[in-house]
Amino acid sequence: MGPIAKRTKTESGTPSPLSLYRQAVKLVKQQQQQLCGSLGSDSLIEQKLQQSVQALAVRVQEGETAEHSLDLELCLDEPAFLLASAHLQLGLLYRQQDRLQEAAQQLQHSLQHFPCFVAAHSALGQVVRASAASHDELQQAEAHLQQAVASAEQLSAQQDGLLLQSNQACAAEADAADAARSALAMMLCQSGREVEAAVHLAALGFKFRLSNEVLHYALPSSPPAAAPAEQGASDFLLQVLDNALPQQLLLHLQQVFAPAAPFWREHSYGRVGYFSYFFRLVSCL
Repeated sequence: MGPIAKRTKTESGTPSPLSLYRQAVKLVKQQQQQLCGSLGSDSLIEQKLQQSVQALAVRVQEGETAEHSLDLELCLDEPAFLLASAHLQLGLLYRQQDRLQEAAQQLQHSLQHFPCFVAAHSALGQVVRASAASHDELQQAEAHLQQAVASAEQLSAQQDGLLLQSNQACAAEADAADAARSALAMMLCQSGREVEAAVHLAALGFKFRLSNEVLHYALPSSPPAAAPAEQGASDFLLQVLDNALPQQLLLHLQQVFAPAAPFWREHSYGRVGYFSYFFRLVSCL
């Protein structure tokens, strides 16, 4: 890279777009390493990323887009990639905070500047899926996940895989593709398309999956009647019932276990071995 890629300030003495972006990314990594985050750190990250977006937007010409290449990296001569990356980080931050509409907007902006951005397609597919309220929206989510996988496969096929190994920016796309495959496989299983799902599950190294009775079960038209006591145990070993919880309890649980709820940070989910709690359900009613 030339000397311009190493500068952290512009000629006027203000932080360069690259410097602003790196500051925000550094804060993101620091927060991920901590046992629990804070609203203050989230606000600072958001502020740095927004400053980066504003500074980079004036450097990207209309219609200019980034693409995967051997020299794609976080440097000032790739402003479109930097801008797409800043929008991506904002989208991921909003997704973590359960601000799904804002997350989707940022991820769409990211794809405007980097149409084949695997990480942005993967994240947008998962965001749309999480907030989908119709079949059309589920199809949109699947389309983004499919695009993420397809773009990653094209990358791995280029130059015998050398492109994915050429720099960290391209290598990170492979990780994003795995997340897209995982979400896509779940969607396909839940829609009864197990043959299509098997392709992605095999690519991820899985050999087994849950049965269709768990992932693609038929919804009963009415709750099954309880078996009389004299008949002993019911023939059903497992039943899935909609509206099984009181509305007030359901709303409380949705709040407690929301993606951005303190529970996940305070219990170090994703950083320590798996654990759980056991409570009698009647104690929560």
